[in-house]
Amino acid sequence: MIVRLTLLLLLFAPFSLSAQKDWTLITANSFHEHNKPEKKVSLIREMEYRGWVLRDTFYDFEKRLQYQEVDVSPYVNEEGALVYYVTELSPAFPGGAAVQADYFHNTLSDLLAEKGDEVQSTFRVHFLVREDGQIDTVVPVKTPYLDELDDRMQRCVEAVRSMPNWSPGQYKGRPVIVQYLISFSLKT
Repeated sequence: MIVRLTLLLLLFAPFSLSAQKDWTLITANSFHEHNKPEKKVSLIREMEYRGWVLRDTFYDFEKRLQYQEVDVSPYVNEEGALVYYVTELSPAFPGGAAVQADYFHNTLSDLLAEKGDEVQSTFRVHFLVREDGQIDTVVPVKTPYLDELDDRMQRCVEAVRSMPNWSPGQYKGRPVIVQYLISFSLKT
């Protein structure tokens, strides 16, 4: 029994860690979309004080309100650089969100679901926005059901890799590396 449980944990541990990181990035993205800079800075200072922990709420399948504490503390990557999930000034696609939507629409129009289209799947890609705005370390988010990327998913990854440099995120007035997540709703 213990051997089976250990084997299951070893098999699904990478997906569990991936799911935790995915949850962290989704939580951080909602923070990036915050539209009141003064309030955002205040929230970051409060979060720093609490050890970089955000309390996220959601409804479970039984429609009960649940709380999840999400650790969004900066981490040190393989290069020894500090990487942030949330910053006072979020990284931004040149020209803003509308131009970013146009970029993906022009690049992936045959793949992306529009309003009213049936969505077959949601595919996520995370990446780093460097201090100079360069896009780096583009990685598809893996799930237990995703063995390999199909052509559509590979095109999404390539579209992210090909993005122009962004305005970098800033923390305490200086540019920093920020981990970011983009979701694609793929049509059937």
